[in-house]
Amino acid sequence: MKKSFTLSYEQIRQKQLRQSRVLIAVGIVLVAVAIFGFSVFASGQRDKLYTRQLLLSLTRSAYTAAINTDDGGAGAAGEDVKAHLLNTVETAASKRVALLKNKLAETPDGADEAADSASSVDGQIAQWNAQLAYVTDYVNGAMDESTARTIQAQIMQANSEAASAREKYAAAAADSRSAGNKVTKAKGKLSRGSMTQEEYDELVKAQTEADGLKNAAYEAQTKAEANLKDAYLSALKYLPSLSSGQKLCLKLSSVGWWLTLLVLGLEAALIGILVIRKPKYKPSSLLMDVIIYDFFIVLGTAMLLPLLYVAVGSVSSTGLAQLRFGRFDISAYKMIALSKRTLRTLGNSFLITIVGTLFNISVTAVTAYGLSKKDLPGRKWMMRLVVIFMLFHAGLIPDYMLVANSLHLTNTYWAIWLPVLISSSNLIIMKNFFQQLPESIEESARIDGCNEIQSFLHIVLPMSMASIATFSLFYAVGHWNNYQRAMIYLSDDKKYPITVLLRQIVILSQGSLADDVQPDVQVWAPTSSVKYATIMVGTIPIICVYPFLQKHFTKGVLMGSVKG
Repeated sequence: MKKSFTLSYEQIRQKQLRQSRVLIAVGIVLVAVAIFGFSVFASGQRDKLYTRQLLLSLTRSAYTAAINTDDGGAGAAGEDVKAHLLNTVETAASKRVALLKNKLAETPDGADEAADSASSVDGQIAQWNAQLAYVTDYVNGAMDESTARTIQAQIMQANSEAASAREKYAAAAADSRSAGNKVTKAKGKLSRGSMTQEEYDELVKAQTEADGLKNAAYEAQTKAEANLKDAYLSALKYLPSLSSGQKLCLKLSSVGWWLTLLVLGLEAALIGILVIRKPKYKPSSLLMDVIIYDFFIVLGTAMLLPLLYVAVGSVSSTGLAQLRFGRFDISAYKMIALSKRTLRTLGNSFLITIVGTLFNISVTAVTAYGLSKKDLPGRKWMMRLVVIFMLFHAGLIPDYMLVANSLHLTNTYWAIWLPVLISSSNLIIMKNFFQQLPESIEESARIDGCNEIQSFLHIVLPMSMASIATFSLFYAVGHWNNYQRAMIYLSDDKKYPITVLLRQIVILSQGSLADDVQPDVQVWAPTSSVKYATIMVGTIPIICVYPFLQKHFTKGVLMGSVKG
């Protein structure tokens, strides 16, 4: 007989309290770690570890490169290998300090910015000098005279073996060439009959043995040279290295990591406190809600950061050069407002978007309404064609031949509107939407004397405003962002939309792609702030449309996407 186990309210409550205490403890630990991280970041420990890691990395790279290009040998004195290593460290640090000093010559605009930049560079130079002294002292302490002489003896022995291997390989290679020459001459004698086949075979056998000795000598030389490099590189183990804790601290030293830990800790602690004070909440459900909210907050922030970066750069005097905000300056927007070309392209974009969207939604709605009628002759064949055109597209070349050669629509906006007049996917969804409308409503309209056109205009369309608004947004965004058709079919720059201007600005900012701009099109060479401001002017109008259609968006898509 099965026993049924039930928990009383007190047991459930005790379980919730235990979970809450665990959450509070985890939250306190995360907050403590975050505070420690902030203290490490604020104390400059991160900069010190980062500079040390970079100095050691540069030293190892330079030392390895010198060994790979070295002919062998480091001298007879035991201090030579140590001096070689210390000179490499000093050279790596000196090159970095020289680069930093060159920054001082690049004075930013404004006295305050110049002072801040100079102070920052001076601090970095001091950090590099301090780490150079630390690494030098560490090497002097770790590699004493006896250790240096031991390493030097290993290097000299490996160098001697490598030199001997090179000589053996050179001799074996000479023997192999000599044997090869004898075989070549023997072929002529054999063909003339002045040498027997047995004598020729003996020469071929000798050549094969010589080639084998040459290959063996080459392998021995390669091994000896590898041993010589390993002997040189053994000095690198006397450089200081970051501990596992220091590496972890360096990896997680970004403010974003510590801020994330702080937020997670506070959330965990607040969940635990809330469950203790109000029994109606469950820790598991609250924790899941917090995770979901955090995920979408992070996702939304990641999507907004590029737009925020461009927005801030458009009002900065330096255009966010090296992520440094300059003076607040709206001169870029003033330049756009005074630019007839920018205003003209913006007006063209509005014209293309508004008129094109009206054409798209009108033809799509009328076609979808007709295809929603089950008694329409040839309805199934029409729908099959729609699905085929949704899956397969002829391509750019047939499209251009149709628009330019057959219809002669180049340099007109009809070349932009007509080829994309109907979207197959939007047509199918809207057709399903019309099919879901009750047939009794249309029947009552016919009884009242309405024909098909009146029924469609006065009954169906008012009931389909959610779908109409949604697909209007889809079509509008497509027209606003499209620049490829304008570049292909419009030859008059006075008809260009704002997206073409944005493309030309980006090309000019990259320099090497400036040849792609048409020679008869005059464009200014923009600063970064002007580029960002133009992007904002071209982006904000279409973004402002969405809030007005948001309430129809989900309803319009879902009602037509599911057949039922």
